[in-house]
Amino acid sequence: DIGAEKILKFLIERSGILRNVSGNDIDFIHKTFQEYLAARVIMKNSDYGVLIEKILDYNWHETVLLAMGFSTKSDADEIMTTLLEKGKEDNKYLYAAVACFNIPVELSPEIRDKVESKIYDIIPPRNDHESKLLSTAPESIVQFLEFSDKFSIPEIKLCINTLTLINTIESLNALSKYLLNGNDTICKYIFNVIEKLDAQDVADSQLSSAIFDYAKESGEITVTSFVANIIIYSKYNIAKICPKIILLNSYCFSCLKNVAGIQTCEWRITSNDDGTYNIGVENIEIKNLIIKLEDNNVSVPKTVLKNFRNIEELTIDGSIDSLLLDELYVLSEIHGLKKVHFICTAFVFERTFSEILSYFGDKKIILEISSNEVSVYDIMDLADLQCIEEIIINDLSGRHSSYGNSIADFLFMYDENKNITSEPRGF
Repeated sequence: DIGAEKILKFLIERSGILRNVSGNDIDFIHKTFQEYLAARVIMKNSDYGVLIEKILDYNWHETVLLAMGFSTKSDADEIMTTLLEKGKEDNKYLYAAVACFNIPVELSPEIRDKVESKIYDIIPPRNDHESKLLSTAPESIVQFLEFSDKFSIPEIKLCINTLTLINTIESLNALSKYLLNGNDTICKYIFNVIEKLDAQDVADSQLSSAIFDYAKESGEITVTSFVANIIIYSKYNIAKICPKIILLNSYCFSCLKNVAGIQTCEWRITSNDDGTYNIGVENIEIKNLIIKLEDNNVSVPKTVLKNFRNIEELTIDGSIDSLLLDELYVLSEIHGLKKVHFICTAFVFERTFSEILSYFGDKKIILEISSNEVSVYDIMDLADLQCIEEIIINDLSGRHSSYGNSIADFLFMYDENKNITSEPRGF
């Protein structure tokens, strides 16, 4: 004879189902076994009281759904009727009824109609808690969460949250309708919340097409790392629909590999972007690359910049100092680069600008200075450089107090030689 202790020891050591936690405490290695067995016992004993009692307990969620799946038609009708009655006093039981709405057992038409009529009492959700409750019933609730112009902005946001939490292809397809029909506020909100999702799932759904349709309508697309992955997974040629592509970090260049016809690409550099990603920009062709230095004291990562091979025009916009300009000698090595446009919001150089610009050879330079602190001596030696095509001076006070030389004098002296314009503003 085999005793109970030997059987228990065998199950713990060999079955892969049970484990000895400590002392006499034994539990299931995989919670699904526990949930399955609990559901079978509840329905075998018709212990609906336990089911109703635990139905609002999140830890019992899977057990409840399994139990409902094991139920007969009459059992399911009885449980749903109890939930609807309790729902008159507490909406949480209505959410529970909706969560069980899509069980394999067919409900009677009368009960099904009653549950469907109550769905609109809890949609749209009123707060984040209700949004989470609704998300426990993915298949049965998505169709009721689709876009409606009758919803307010807060209600729309809560519906979007719910669909994001459900996170199925069906719910992502429903999200696409919000993107196509919502205003700018709603669209920006969607782009923010979907960053939590898996990019491959989005690429496989209608939401990816909606993202590209939205970009086509607006004429530009802002690419985060997440959006870049969607573009990569969907193998979409974004240049065909967007005349302007805005990249928020150097990794985003990876979605432009082997993409032909890129007209304007804006790369916004922050202090967090060190350009360490191995993205192979040498295979990327861009007609006009705009580099915007978003933070003070940031520079263009040479590791990325030196690898470009196919750019016609380059604009660098931001606080440009001598250190950055010294690093830009790599621009002279870019094949096909014809014109460089510097937009300087700070103008502090330890070396003369003409010495730095001598790196660029026959490439045409446009220098745009936006500062009230520019001395005429900072730029006097630029007039004789053959590479300078145009100098634009913005926001000047008209006279530099330290030297007593006005920009107007400089413009008068050199206007015959160079196209130099001053655009004072705010005086």
